[in-house]
Amino acid sequence: MSSEDLIVRQYRNRIRKRVLSTLLGLILCVLVILDIQIGSSSIVLKDLIEAVLEGPEGGSSASFIVWEIRLPMTFTCLFVGASLSLAGLLIQTITNNPLASPYTLGVTAGASFGAAIAITTGFALFGQIWLGVSLAALVMALTVSAFIFYLGSKRSL
Repeated sequence: MSSEDLIVRQYRNRIRKRVLSTLLGLILCVLVILDIQIGSSSIVLKDLIEAVLEGPEGGSSASFIVWEIRLPMTFTCLFVGASLSLAGLLIQTITNNPLASPYTLGVTAGASFGAAIAITTGFALFGQIWLGVSLAALVMALTVSAFIFYLGSKRSL
């Protein structure tokens, strides 16, 4: 195989990846719109566009539903999903093991333990119980991660 063929193959692979990324981005946008539209009170596309353009101060019921209920839930799901995939990628990269995950290493169990302690004790942050539970889960997950890192650095393979 000549170097010219290799360059052409690499170029075609790059183009395929760009087309696939663009296609997946468009699919994600369509799914976000559908997620915001579909619910116990369906919102047609015209009303959805009007509600988004009105902003959070809009007077319509569609505006309230979109800005106060559906958009925060949709963006929370997007960010949580992206964070979980990033966590899995980082753990696989650090351990150089494509099968490693936060579950197999115990990070998820540590976060669950922290959340359970916060729920049991009623730990609240700024008067919000969900902030206290989230913070306790984060602290315990970081503690378990630090412990795993410490054990891994002691046993140099």
